[in-house]
This record gives sequence, structure tokens and C-alpha cells, in this order.
Amino acid sequence: MPTFSFTDGYAALGSNSSLYNNVEQSLIAKDILSWTHGKQIVKFGAEYRMLYDPRSEKSNSAGSYSLSNLATALPTNPNATGDSYASFLLGQLSSASVSYPFDSNSHKPYWGFFVQDDYRVKPRLTLNLGLRYEVTMAPYEVNDQYSLVDLYTPNPAAGNRPGASIFAGSGAGRTGSRTLADTDWRGFGPRFGFAWQINSKTVFRGGYGIYYGNNGIFAVTTGFRTSLSYQTLDQGVTPPFLLSQGFPATSASQVQLGPAMLNGQSITARSGTIANQPRTQNWSGSIQRELSANWALELSYVANRNTRQSASSMLNINQVDPSYLALGSVLTQNITAQAARTAGISAPYAGFTGTVAQALRAYPQYLTVSEGSAKAGGSIYNAMVARLRKRYSTGLTVDAHYSWSKNLGTVDSTVQNDLNRKAEYTLLISDVPHALVMQYSYELPFGAGKRFLNGTGFAKYFVSGWIVNGIHRYQSGAPLFITMNNTLPIFNRLLHPNLVAGVEPSTGIANNKFQPNSDRAINKAAFAAPAAFTFGNAATSYASLRNFPVLQEDFSLLKDTTVGERVTVQVIAQVINASNRHRFADINTNFSNATFGSSIGTNLGRIITLGLKLKF
Repeated sequence: MPTFSFTDGYAALGSNSSLYNNVEQSLIAKDILSWTHGKQIVKFGAEYRMLYDPRSEKSNSAGSYSLSNLATALPTNPNATGDSYASFLLGQLSSASVSYPFDSNSHKPYWGFFVQDDYRVKPRLTLNLGLRYEVTMAPYEVNDQYSLVDLYTPNPAAGNRPGASIFAGSGAGRTGSRTLADTDWRGFGPRFGFAWQINSKTVFRGGYGIYYGNNGIFAVTTGFRTSLSYQTLDQGVTPPFLLSQGFPATSASQVQLGPAMLNGQSITARSGTIANQPRTQNWSGSIQRELSANWALELSYVANRNTRQSASSMLNINQVDPSYLALGSVLTQNITAQAARTAGISAPYAGFTGTVAQALRAYPQYLTVSEGSAKAGGSIYNAMVARLRKRYSTGLTVDAHYSWSKNLGTVDSTVQNDLNRKAEYTLLISDVPHALVMQYSYELPFGAGKRFLNGTGFAKYFVSGWIVNGIHRYQSGAPLFITMNNTLPIFNRLLHPNLVAGVEPSTGIANNKFQPNSDRAINKAAFAAPAAFTFGNAATSYASLRNFPVLQEDFSLLKDTTVGERVTVQVIAQVINASNRHRFADINTNFSNATFGSSIGTNLGRIITLGLKLKF
């Protein structure tokens, strides 16, 4: 339905802003063949997928209409007369817009092939050798409704500077290709693994493999949906059209495509990385030792190296070169100002309007330039893991593991300086150096078939079938990332403060001693504002500067009671955070804020739930 907005404090009428439908679909066909020969089992396989991304956009298809008091006001006293609702009753609009319904369907093929050889070299040694090749093709739109900004194509409305919209398909103004991205053909993934039984109680395992992910791109349809807008040209005296007449007749197929159609806007550009398949290398080694009939200990080393990871927010291609910070406040002056002429800065092309900083951008015809699905991220994870397990026996199962790890990288980080992204290489939000998790389940030894109170009387219904479960989690807090208000006029996305040498960033106050009204988790004296028109030198994060650790115990108590042959009654009691530990959270990491280092939130306290379930 249409929407009507009013001045004079009237509530808006109608809503049509959320009419959007997108249900991704896929067609998959695959086959696997196996061949056994002596000590070898060889498998071959192929897989084909077609990924569909159909979208239907109908937002604002019924129109949006704005009304003001000006259409019914006295020309001699427009501020104190007239009423927007009266203008509505007369159909006197001040502005209106409409977007025609638009459908698109992006297709993206995928192919995968593999061969795997499981070779039993000796009774105690097995090798696993494999190779997988996979390729996610560049997407296309079934009706060639696909556009991107190419940063090398001349823009005729910007003095033929590089950076212009391009369009898939054939014909005038089209590229001649159905796709606007290159296909990454480098998806070779070798895999190797082994299992060596050292003796009857000890096994040594290890392996290495390369794996690929989806390139994450679909066709962009910017420019292909027709949107029309109308506005009064004489401040409300004459409406653009009368509401009773409807929008002026026009063609819904009249789209305005051109290389300069996005000039003056923030845009998504293509690059050589957007179609790359994210790659993960994984290697590990472990020794598993049977301690007794039901207990086993495993010591492992696990590592992952991720490259070509999607990190579109890392790239800020249209940031001004930091060397121009030497111009100081001149950067904020209009390009026509005397200060700009004195500095020798001129308009980058005829017709340019804007500031000196805008003129100094690599692509001054655009605002922010990002790369959709740019594969600029990477990370590396290393961990030593100890795991102790007890198989079910005498009613008890136990699984406990401890990990000592580090996770470093730049995965979709927002950077201070796009020309020095490596400076943001840091601990990731998922870095948890120490983590101990224990879980267990114990059937209480009471009732029928158990050691105690195993009689056959009525009491068996009360003492039988009780199970106690527990999960204990004790782990380090996630890193804190320090920033401050960005005051630099070069369109960078964030600013770090300076680090004061010799001062510890953390106050070292433990969670159980922390007073949220007066204490700070971050030592503000360890940081200082950088000089005007300079970057801060503080790192993105520090190993000692973290959220408070997680210390939590959860328990549950279950009882199943069988009534007759077909009915079971289950009683459940759960206690989350049984010790009611309060962990302070939401620590303010903005150095410019007066509450820098303070905590404004906590985790949930103890939660108790009771349940009754009838199964039949």
C-alpha cells in the first residue's frame, strides 16, 4: 500500500517499505564410484551445483507521497498558515516517488571432482591420499541485469578519469560478456592423512589438507530498477501532480544506464579478488592413549591458515593518501577556496564540486569505494589440545578438554589506514588463549537394575531413572579493540589513540573485585590522543587487554518414569549459571568517550527452568 507522510506532527499513513522476497535455491547432482583392490580402497567422484538467487523487489511500488502545509498556506504567511492534512484532502502533493516492481535471478555454477585412496600399507599403518578440484564460476543474471563499477574504465562525466559503471550483456553500452567477474581456476585441494597404531593402546594420527569455500558473489542489479521522483518546483505553491491523477505516464522499462550513473555516490567496485575462492589450510597431529578399559587421553596440535577470506569492510579504496595530511585544515576547504589554490590543488575534472579532500581521492567522482566480497582477509590459528574421555560405564560418561591457542589475522576488520592494512594484523575476536570445558552425565545408582534401592515396590517410580548432567566452562575473555573518534579529513574509517610507553593498558582488576560505578577495566593513562592530522600508534588490541573471563557451571536433572507399556513421563530441571556468577561486559573501548574502560552490562544471572514432558 502507499505511504503518506505529513508535516505539522501528523502520523504517517501506510507502509510499503519491506516488500522484498529472496529465497536462495540450488540444484545438486553428484556421483561417487568406489574401487577396492588389495590393500587399497579408491573413490572417485564428481559434483555439479547450480546456485540460484531469485529476488523480487516491490518496495515503494505503490508510491510514497509527502504533503506539507505550503499547498494550502497563504503566500504572504506560509509559516503560520496552511495544514498538511488539508493539502492531502485536496490532493496537493509536495513530493512523490515510486519504484517499479523488479525481478532478477542470478545463477552461479559450481563443479567439483575428487579422487581418494585409502591405502592400508601395514596392519598398523593406513595412509589417506586425496585430491579435490573445485571451481565456483562467476555469476550471471538470466536477463543480463548485472552491473558493477570497474576502476579502470574511463568515466566520461569525470574527465575520463578511471572508474565507471559497466553492464553485462551484448549491445550498446554493454561489455559483451554475461559476467563481470573472473573465475578462479586455482581450486586444487590436496589432502594427506595417516593413522599409525604404535601398540595396542596408542595411536598416532596426522594430516594436512587444503579446502575451498564459495566465492560469495551474485550478480549486482544496480541501475536496472526504474525509480521515479517528483517534487514541487516553487516551494509547494504548485504540486508536481494531483493525487487524484496518479503518477504521470511513463515507461516502466525506461532504465537510465550509463557509465556515470553512480557519480557522486558510494559504490561497490570489482577487482581481481572478488571471484576468488576462500582457501583454508588445515594440519594436525594427535596421540591417543588408552588409559584403561573406559578412559582415553588424547594430545593434539591443530592449526588452520585461512587466506583469500571475504573481508569487504577492510577495503577503503577511496581513502585519501595520508601524505596529504600535511595540508591540515586545507583538506576541508572547498576546491574553489583561495587556500586550495595556494596549496596548488585544482579540480580533478571540469564540473567537479566538493572539498580539497574529495578532489584528492583516487576516484573523486565517487564517495566511498568498497569491493563486494573482496578476498582481503586472512588468519592463522594454532592450538594445543588435551582431551580426556570416559566411555559410558557404571552410569557415567565424561568428556573434558583444554585448549591453549592463539588466533591472529585480519578478517573483515575496519582499518585505520587503507594504505597500511598490515598494521591491523592482530588478535581476532575469537582468540581465546585458555579454555577448559568439562561435561558429564551420571545415572544415579538407584532403582530397578541399579545398585541401591532396587526393589519392586511403588517406591521404584520415585527413585529410578534419575540422570544428572553438568557442563563447566572456564575460558579467557575475548580481546578488546581500542579506537577513538575519527577526526582525520581523509575519509579513513577509524582512528587509534597513541600508546603511552611503559604504561600497562589493563588495570588488572579481577571481575569479582570490579566496581562498575567507579572502576575501569582499561587504564586510560596508557593512551593519549594523537597530534592533529596524524594517525595513532596504538595497536588494534593487546594480549593483556581482554573482556573478563567466562566462568560458568550449568546443571540439569532428568527423570524418566515409565507408566504402563506406552507412556513415559519425563521431569526436567535445568540450572544455567548455577553459581550465579556475574560477569561484567559491554566495556567501552572508545578512548574519546568519558566512560572509556567502564562496563555497562553483565551476563545473565542464574536461570532455573522446570519442565514436564509426556511421551506416548
